[in-house]
Amino acid sequence: MRRILVTGGFGSLGSHLAESLLESEDLIVEVVDNLSSNPLPLPFLLRELNGADRLRYCTVSVKDFFSKPVS
Repeated sequence: MRRILVTGGFGSLGSHLAESLLESEDLIVEVVDNLSSNPLPLPFLLRELNGADRLRYCTVSVKDFFSKPVS
């Protein structure tokens, strides 16, 4: 399976992109979002997504996500 990273994936544009990508059954969608501009609770967002079993997410800022040391 291929992996796709979507930054801001729970925001307005990013969530639509993630949802479209999840329609392809050969993709794993990885979302990085700090939820700073999202008015909806995360469990609600995940419940509404088809293909959520192929969604991985990290709720941090992109800056913090990419500043993690690579092991």
